[in-house]
Amino acid sequence: MKKISLLLVLIFVFSVTLAACSSDTATEAPQEPQPTAVANVPEKPTTDEGAAAEEPAAPPEVEVDSSQGLFDTAAMLENLGAYVLRPEDLPNAYKIMADGEQHINNLKVINTVGEVEGKRYIAASTRVDGWSLELQRVNKEELIPYTLYSQIEVFETPEGAQTAFSADWLPVYNLEEGAVQPSFLECSFGDACVMYYYEKLDPATEITTLQYEIVFVYNNVLAQVMARGADYDMNPDFVVNAAQILFDKISAAPMVE
Repeated sequence: MKKISLLLVLIFVFSVTLAACSSDTATEAPQEPQPTAVANVPEKPTTDEGAAAEEPAAPPEVEVDSSQGLFDTAAMLENLGAYVLRPEDLPNAYKIMADGEQHINNLKVINTVGEVEGKRYIAASTRVDGWSLELQRVNKEELIPYTLYSQIEVFETPEGAQTAFSADWLPVYNLEEGAVQPSFLECSFGDACVMYYYEKLDPATEITTLQYEIVFVYNNVLAQVMARGADYDMNPDFVVNAAQILFDKISAAPMVE
């Protein structure tokens, strides 16, 4: 069984369920949907010779600023749900989905990924706790992602968060054979960051679904933002801006004195 963390189990789950999302977007598409080119995907970085840059084989190296101190884990745990993206944080109208808010403690990790893998992950990463929140747009007329998801995990040490961010545990680098493969983009949040997207065309509706994901590690916290919707509703800038809001919220967390 490939190593996966609970924070990022949902990345794989969401990518596997892209086809299921087409039913959501289909209900909101124009009455006579037409095939649309995937125009909301930025160009991939290129090399000096102009050829497409190779997709990374592993997460980027983590560079931690030791002068910034350590987030106060105990203080964060007092209101962990305050650090994920909430409707009041966003410029557009979103609502919390039914059962969309989850307190992901270590027991939930074990129950989700299995006792052996869960305990190995918790021991290797010094994981303490986690929280997630899934939002759904309110106004169908707005050209914004249908779904917006955010999640954080808190660890005892920055080294623990780095372990969770490593190729050993980050599922996007350990996809099962035959799984939908993402395309990587550049990003810069926290101490290290990866951004990538999935795209899928539904032949029945001729609508392309796009799913953007950003995962970053910052000090002793690992965070994720995922946005999904029909291609005509998606803009990578929206996802980057959402990740910036999440990063700013985490940055404001109390530090160990």
